[in-house]
Amino acid sequence: MKIHSLLILIFYTLTSCAQKVINLPDELKEISGIELYKDSIFFAINDGGNKSVIFVLGRDYKLLKIVEVEGVKNRDWEALAIDDKYLYIGDIGNNLNSRKNLQIHRISIQRLLEKNKVEPETMEINYAEQKKFPPAPTDLYFDAEAMMAYDGKLWIITKNRTKPFDGKSLVYGFEFKAGQEKTLTKNFELTAGKGGWLTDSFTAAASHKDYVYLLTYTQIIKYKWKDNTLQKVGVKSFSSYAQMEAITINERGEIFIANEGHKWLGRHKIQQFHWKK
Repeated sequence: MKIHSLLILIFYTLTSCAQKVINLPDELKEISGIELYKDSIFFAINDGGNKSVIFVLGRDYKLLKIVEVEGVKNRDWEALAIDDKYLYIGDIGNNLNSRKNLQIHRISIQRLLEKNKVEPETMEINYAEQKKFPPAPTDLYFDAEAMMAYDGKLWIITKNRTKPFDGKSLVYGFEFKAGQEKTLTKNFELTAGKGGWLTDSFTAAASHKDYVYLLTYTQIIKYKWKDNTLQKVGVKSFSSYAQMEAITINERGEIFIANEGHKWLGRHKIQQFHWKK
């Protein structure tokens, strides 16, 4: 998503946690998703309106190559997810809650590493709870920027844009089925807070073991799976505001978060840190 000029705020660092802050390549000014593969390769995307490409970075964050994703358009790519074999692209950005062409693209990681052009498998999705396009201002639950893989499923956590803001997000879990159109029914709901969509709407998700880390522009919220839902177990707040759009985590529990570049908020960067109790 784009931030308007009224949001002239300060770029932040993560309070007492950041170990390393690195500038990202110029090509990733509008980064909207990042995933780490085998603690050696980063995959990253830019958001809607940019080219349909995947950026492959080394562990030093330097650009190794750009892979063209053929046959699909970057309408509003907002999220990545990864499992042992595949990278998933969530074309699920829906700022106005009016889209009827939401898609998930799946690409073999092996082909991403070997090729410069790839053809994805695609799945069309829609939400059972959405009846109107767009719905009433009180029902704007169907934008999404957070997606992750866990327990053989993909999970989408929507971004609340309700007016007045009630803080509720819908969580959908589903299996990827190439070439199919699927109506998703929510599994449960989460609420980050009721301060407004700029502070309490989810922008990215990462899964590590039985824990989930959900990102907003002001904090990371840590959850644990319990009884088929997510239970909040911790929060790390940021010292000030920035357009944080992407999160990933390695097997050792190190967290990486990335922000879009902005002329008032600063350059596009990635931060690496450990979650400290």
